[in-house]
Amino acid sequence: LDPDKFFYTNKELDFALVWVHPTSSDNKPLSDFGFLRLIKETGKAVIGEYVSIIQHPRGNQKQVAIRENRVIDVFDDFVHYVTDTEPGSSGSAVLNDQWEVISLHHSGVPKKDANGNYLTKDNQIWNSGMGEDKIAWIGNEGIRISSIVKHLEKALPNMTTKEKPILDEFLKLTG
Repeated sequence: LDPDKFFYTNKELDFALVWVHPTSSDNKPLSDFGFLRLIKETGKAVIGEYVSIIQHPRGNQKQVAIRENRVIDVFDDFVHYVTDTEPGSSGSAVLNDQWEVISLHHSGVPKKDANGNYLTKDNQIWNSGMGEDKIAWIGNEGIRISSIVKHLEKALPNMTTKEKPILDEFLKLTG
């Protein structure tokens, strides 16, 4: 990674974009590994459709959660889905049945009461002293790729003269 060449982050959408050298530390071309194209169009996330997640939970080896993972809701900037993830999976690609990246995994979605309090598995109000394993999780949340691309398109005019051509080239790949 070379953040001095290009680095952009957005806290609201919880993502960062960083320049990656074209070769690995052992001098292998990264192009040999391929990549997942990010598509700016909406409509890739459909309620009820299966999703898969390529993740490195807890920093461990790559794991792929496939099938029986379904989209349960779609919002302007977020997608909710049911799947098996663990801490450390944030930033993982969430793919639809056509293997298009629909979102970047962001967090779990806890069950809440009418006042916004997190609930436990036995429907009690959760507090931090109970530990996260007591929370009733209803699913996971990902940041929609279309929202990230839209945000980057709006950010392009404010980039430095060094950053603009890099982001512009990236955005051309999403069209």
